[in-house]
Amino acid sequence: MIIKDPSLRLTALRFFAWFRKFYSPVIFGLVWLFSIRWMIDKDKRDKLAAYYSYMKRKSIEDFHTDLTLVSKLRWKREKLNGLVDFTYGCQWICLDDRVADKWGRDCDDLAEIWFRYMYDKGWDEAYIILCCSEDLSTAHMFTAGRCIAVHGNYIICDNLNKPVPVAGYSVVEAVNDYLHERQERYEETGSTRYSNTVWTFYRIQRNF
Repeated sequence: MIIKDPSLRLTALRFFAWFRKFYSPVIFGLVWLFSIRWMIDKDKRDKLAAYYSYMKRKSIEDFHTDLTLVSKLRWKREKLNGLVDFTYGCQWICLDDRVADKWGRDCDDLAEIWFRYMYDKGWDEAYIILCCSEDLSTAHMFTAGRCIAVHGNYIICDNLNKPVPVAGYSVVEAVNDYLHERQERYEETGSTRYSNTVWTFYRIQRNF
């Protein structure tokens, strides 16, 4: 679906963000009840949860290394080409490839992993950003946050890419700069996939 008018597109994006907060937990609950809990026995659940807790005690750089090199996580589209859209209620589930192969492991799950990392580490700010270009099929989530005592700058965590520091006096400035840079990078290849992007906050956590 194409919406060229930025204000109309932003309104649609904000409505989707609001609506998704209601239906995503419901879908996850049903998927857990009828599928996931039968795919992962209790012993494995405990091991995955313990390992994930151990990972989160590390620096964000080492946490990224554990996600990508040790756990070898890969982006996987959700069921029915993304039509069954939900976020796992427990982030350690993403470490199980059998579940990911069946139900997906995409941008919203990875954004939640980064968000929970920042939240549990007590960062000053943590946000999940929902954005899209004129083509609503490009809807995407990533995470932005800041821990002043450790990093100073805002940190953008997008899927399984290496966390990127972005200068900015506010999260709005940092996100705008990041999305502008992404748009320029794609346009250099002749792609307009991320042109005229609008964005909104999906989740917000501030410790000040």
